[in-house]
Amino acid sequence: MIQNKVRLFTILLWILNVQVFAIQDSIQIKIIQPISKVQKVMQFEKLELGIELPAFYFDKVNRFINSKSPVLFNDKYLDLINPFDPKQIDIQFDFWKPDGTSRVEHFKRFGFYYSAFSHQSGKVISSGTAYNLRGRFTPKELGKWKCNAIVIFGKDTLKSNTLNFECVTNSDSKKGFLSISENKKYFKVKDSSFFPVGQNIPWPGDIWYNSKATLPHREYEQYHRLIKQFATGGGNYFRMLITPWTYDIEFETLGNYSHRMSNAWELDQLINFSEEEDLKIHFNMLLHGVLENPSVYTITNWDWPAYDSPVYGDKTCVDPEDKGFCYGRELALASPIEFFTSEEAKRFYKNKLRYIIARWGYSTSIGVLELLSEVNNLGQQGNLQNNGNGCPNIGTVTSPYRDSSNVVPKIVLGWQNEMAKYIKEELEHDNHPIAVSYTGQPDIKNGDLSYYSPYIDIATYNAYSFDKKQNKYARLLEELISYRKTKLQISNSILRKEDSRRSVGIDKPFMLSEIGSGMTACDDNVIWKQSIFLSPFTGLSGVAMPWLNYNNNQDLWRYFGFVNQFMNAIDLSKGKWTSDYKASKSKKVELYHLVSEEREVIGVINNKTYNYFTMKENCKACFCSKDSVVSYLRELENIKSDQKENQLSLKKMGSFKKYNASFYNPLTGIEISSSNEIKSSLFGQLIIPYPELLKKERPFVYFKLETD
Repeated sequence: MIQNKVRLFTILLWILNVQVFAIQDSIQIKIIQPISKVQKVMQFEKLELGIELPAFYFDKVNRFINSKSPVLFNDKYLDLINPFDPKQIDIQFDFWKPDGTSRVEHFKRFGFYYSAFSHQSGKVISSGTAYNLRGRFTPKELGKWKCNAIVIFGKDTLKSNTLNFECVTNSDSKKGFLSISENKKYFKVKDSSFFPVGQNIPWPGDIWYNSKATLPHREYEQYHRLIKQFATGGGNYFRMLITPWTYDIEFETLGNYSHRMSNAWELDQLINFSEEEDLKIHFNMLLHGVLENPSVYTITNWDWPAYDSPVYGDKTCVDPEDKGFCYGRELALASPIEFFTSEEAKRFYKNKLRYIIARWGYSTSIGVLELLSEVNNLGQQGNLQNNGNGCPNIGTVTSPYRDSSNVVPKIVLGWQNEMAKYIKEELEHDNHPIAVSYTGQPDIKNGDLSYYSPYIDIATYNAYSFDKKQNKYARLLEELISYRKTKLQISNSILRKEDSRRSVGIDKPFMLSEIGSGMTACDDNVIWKQSIFLSPFTGLSGVAMPWLNYNNNQDLWRYFGFVNQFMNAIDLSKGKWTSDYKASKSKKVELYHLVSEEREVIGVINNKTYNYFTMKENCKACFCSKDSVVSYLRELENIKSDQKENQLSLKKMGSFKKYNASFYNPLTGIEISSSNEIKSSLFGQLIIPYPELLKKERPFVYFKLETD
C-alpha cells in the first residue's frame, strides 16, 4: 500500500550552483534523474524536494555529521556546518499560486537534514542518499503552482530558479487537514464534520521503558500492528507522545540530531502508515518526563538529572552512566524550570520545533500539535528508594507548579505562548491547530492563562479520578459550560501584548487528552466504556481519550466504530450546538445530550447502577473492590422509562411539537427502536420513552430526536 502512494516529482533548478531535485518518496530511497517537464501533484499529497549543495558547503555539513564536536563549538570549528541550526544553514522554500503576472499568497516551508534507512531482518540499516537536505510540502488548492528555494550560509545566499507544477484532484476524498469548525466548538476536514473517536496509543514498547538504549525496530513494527487493529475497530484518532526512547530527535546531545536520524525515520514510517489507515494523530511533541527531577515513574534513564545529581538520595536507583537531559547538562541549567526561562534553552528548543514542523508539518495524518504533555508536572521530584526489588517512588518531594504557584504558572504561560506564537508566526505554520496539556486543570487563579492565548487553538487537560456518586461527566459538562461563559481579565498578564481586549472568553474546542480512574482495570472496563460512550455529549470536541487498555483488551476497540458511526453522521461543524444534562428523580439514570438551534437532539442515556462497584466481582483483589459508591448505586438493576422515578425529560422543546425518535445500542451499533409519536407538552416538556436499560448487556442507549 505504501508503494501505491509513492509520487515521483522531478525537477532541475540551477542558479548560483544550487541544484534542487524532487525525489521519490523516502521509503523507496531511490534517486530519480532530473527531467524538464512539469509534474502533476495530487491534492493533499506530499511533494518532497531534495537540495544538492556545492561541494564547498556540503563537505562542511558532512564533517559536522561525522564529527563528535559539541554543538556549542567556537571559531576553531569553522570547517563545520551544523545542518540542524538555522543560524548556520537556513533552507527555505517558497510556494505560491500565480495569478496572472502577480504573486498572491505565499507559503513558506523550511528544509531539514535527512538520513536514509531501511529495515532488514527486524533491524534498521543505513541506506545512504545523495539528497540529505530536503523539503516537504502539501498543496491544498488545485491548479498551477510555483516554487523556488534559497539556502543561506551567514552572509551567503544561494538561490534556485522557479519550479512549475500543477496540483490535480485526489481520488481519495477523505484526504485533508483537520481544522476548527466555524462554530469554534468542533472540527472539520475540508467541508465535512470530523469528530475524533479514539484513545491514547502513546508509544511503541513497554509503557514505562527504562533501558539505556532506544527502542529496537521490532517494537515499532508491533506498534503499527496495534494501530492497524485500532483502525480496524473503527477508531479515527489516536494520541501519540514523542518519547526519548522512541521518536525523539534530541536527548543525549543538544542541538545535534544526527545520531537520532533513525528515530526520525521511524516517525516517518508511522506518519505514512497513519495516512494509509486514514487516521488522525493527536501529536504530542514533548513528554514531560524529561523535565522530571527525577522521574516519579522511575524512568531514570530518560529524565532530567544525571547520576551525580543530589536529587538522587539513593544512588542505587540510577545508572552511573546516566548523564541526564542534554539541556540541563550542556547549558548548565540548575533545574527544569530554567528550561522555560533560559534564552539559550528556548533558542535550541525552537530549532527542534522548526525541525519537527519542517519534516512532519506537511502531513494530513497529524490532527493536532500538542506542545508538551502535562506541563504542570514540570520539575516534579520523585523520592526513589531501593526496596531490594526495584526503586519505587515512595512520594513526590516537590511539584514546582503547585509549590511555587506565585511564580511557576506565569512562567508556563510565557513559555507556551512564546512557543505557539513561534510556530504560527515565525514558522508560518497553519496546517494544524495547537493544543496545550495539563494533568487536571491549569492554575488560572495564579496566572497560567494559556487557555486564553490567541496562539493556542485547543484547551486540553487530563482527567484522572473516580466518583462515588458517578457524577464525573456531569461535572465535566458543567465545567465546560462555565469555561465558555466566563470571561477573564487579562490586562495584568503577558497576553495583554497579544490581545487588545481587556477580558477574554474561551471560544475554542475542549478535549480530554487523557482520562481514567487512576487505578488498574477491575470493573468489566466500566470506566473505559463510560469515557467512550458518555463523553461525546458533554460538549467536548472529541471522545475523552482513555489512557488505560491501550495495549490490552483490544476486543473493546470494536466500540470505537459504533461511536464513530453515530457521531460522524451528525454535522456538528455547522450551527450552534449546546450541551445539557438531566438526571431522574431516582438518580439511577441520567441523560447527556447536544441540542442544535433547530432543536435536533442527539444524546446518551446511562444506567448509573452499572459502575465499577457493582461490577467489582470481576476482580475482587483489585483496588476498586475496596472502595464503594453511594448506597442507591450498589445494586445493578434493569431500568425502565415507564417507572416514574426513572423518567427523563427535556424542556424548551416547543409547544405540542412532534418528534421522530431513534434509539441505538452503542455496544452493537444496531438500532433498537424508533417512533414518530413523541410529542412535547403545552409547556415544551418532552418525556423520552427510552428502551429498557439491561444491566451490563445494554447499560447505555444512544438516541436521536428530529422534527418533522
